[in-house]
Amino acid sequence: YQRMMRGAEQDPLAPRRPGRSGRGGSRPAPDPRVADARQRASRPASQPSRGEDAEKESVPLTARIVVRSLLIAALVGYLAFSLQWPNMPFALYFGIGAGVVAAALLIALRRVQFRMPQPPPG
Repeated sequence: YQRMMRGAEQDPLAPRRPGRSGRGGSRPAPDPRVADARQRASRPASQPSRGEDAEKESVPLTARIVVRSLLIAALVGYLAFSLQWPNMPFALYFGIGAGVVAAALLIALRRVQFRMPQPPPG
């Protein structure tokens, strides 16, 4: 297998095997692509700036999040409405208020979650 793969290009990030260079045990000339790949791998990922541009770059409120939050808020509002059913005018206000508060909490928590610093990968 190794004889067949001698002419094939190796992965620049693959570790080299000592003593297997084909020139009597001497190390081959360093490949500039390998050095670039190692330098990129050792470089820390750049952090986005925390300013007005950072809010535009990371949009935490997607349509899926908004729809899910509104459905949960509607469920909470319906539950609150059902618990106050005998007091009819108050039950309607209570259910609407509970739904609005639940939607505000869910969306606010999602925004706070996106503003927290992300842990480094690995």
